[in-house]
Amino acid sequence: MTDESPAPAPAAPDYSKIKLDRSRPFDSCHPSENNAHFYQDHLYFTHGGELVVAMLDEHGHKALKRKTARAAAKKAAEEAFAKALVDAGENEADVAEVMKAAEAAGAEVVADPNAIDLIAWAKGQRKYVFGQIRKAFSEQHSKVISDKRDALEWLVDNGLIDEDDIAI
Repeated sequence: MTDESPAPAPAAPDYSKIKLDRSRPFDSCHPSENNAHFYQDHLYFTHGGELVVAMLDEHGHKALKRKTARAAAKKAAEEAFAKALVDAGENEADVAEVMKAAEAAGAEVVADPNAIDLIAWAKGQRKYVFGQIRKAFSEQHSKVISDKRDALEWLVDNGLIDEDDIAI
């Protein structure tokens, strides 16, 4: 006779981390009895952006599973990127600071300054940590810029972008 104990139940998801992403499209809805004001990705959210767990249906559970998988993949990619930078000789403190700034800004962190698309940045199509914008100007155009306004002005003055196309 074997002593087999049942497998532990999977941990309940931490719903407190699921928030409305106001940077992406979402719908508003009339407040329900569950206080749902917003709808995004098959999920309902309160006025404060909190997930309304009581309104989870089959589609909502699938959406949560996708969000969880994507968050885990993003975290693994960021860890791999930070490790690659350190392995390439970057200072660990500098890498941590760049990663933190990028996360706060929702910006991309690009190791090669020549890979930064300054035109897409000026048009609002790409986001980068501003320190990397400075480095890209230096590497790509041998130009030292002081701030965002200076960078945009230089791009316009040199005919690389029309003033009407600026979206940042």
